[in-house]
Amino acid sequence: MIRINSFFPLANFSSYTLEFYEDKIISKTKSLKVDFQKEIVYEDIKSIINKETTDFGWFSISFLIIIGLISVGLCLQYFHFFTPGILIAEKVVAIIALALFIPALHKSEYYFFEDKNCKPLAMIKITKKNSENIYDVIKLIKQKTILTTEVYLDEPFPDTSPIFEYIEYDIPDFINKSIVKVYEDRIINIEKSLLERVITVVKYTELSGKITTSRYAKVNWGLLFWNWFMFIIILKVTTTVLLPLRLVNNPYYYSVFIIGLILLIPLFIMKFVKFDTLEFYDHGNNTVFWTRLNSKNQEILNKIVDFVQGKVANNKNV
Repeated sequence: MIRINSFFPLANFSSYTLEFYEDKIISKTKSLKVDFQKEIVYEDIKSIINKETTDFGWFSISFLIIIGLISVGLCLQYFHFFTPGILIAEKVVAIIALALFIPALHKSEYYFFEDKNCKPLAMIKITKKNSENIYDVIKLIKQKTILTTEVYLDEPFPDTSPIFEYIEYDIPDFINKSIVKVYEDRIINIEKSLLERVITVVKYTELSGKITTSRYAKVNWGLLFWNWFMFIIILKVTTTVLLPLRLVNNPYYYSVFIIGLILLIPLFIMKFVKFDTLEFYDHGNNTVFWTRLNSKNQEILNKIVDFVQGKVANNKNV
């Protein structure tokens, strides 16, 4: 039996344990709110997906700490109650709020085990203690079931050169860079941003041939609006607390703060700007791959659409 433990402090201090037996997997979850376990049958696992992502919730925790610091500071100011000890405590709290940026931007590696509908059945967060066990787990799963999809971050690309390749940047999605490679039998999308590293593989046998274009306002602009607002507030409060004598009469400091707030205006407006997208569907009428459509990539995307539809039609005739 192989046992792997994971701990998620932001998820109500959840302790997550997977026990891999010869005939089943036992998943156990303990947290401040729940305490349960379930059985997973190996045959239900059809995909293994490997990715890196951050726990950006720490950024929100940092913001909440700053809000608490502001509230306590206003109360103390109202009652005219200040001591050297309180000033030191404020600096300590400000340093803690800034220190939480580190776990918020630290990428952790995960393995997701999904069913035929791409629904996660189990998950492993890789740590120094369990990193060696993951290979034994994958070997055991592959002995017990037939996998339709395996995506690993360290997996090399096909030996042949891609037929089509293009690069897309998504600034509001934490400066995401997407490299799309189209091969004879699949589409591979490599995405890397400040918060995650993900590889998506779509085989032509998964596609129904349905491809549509739509116009959407990007959700990421709204997220960037609030994240930028929280970042400005955190930076303003922590620097004022930690460096009051240097910044209190510094006109450049307040100018930078005002400029940061002004930038919220275009970010808010961008929430309502629609962009063209190209969407590929599977046999269950679910979007399995999409990309932004613009004047720069329209020509190559038209060629990709014709190529993919030809491959899907050939698969149907086989």
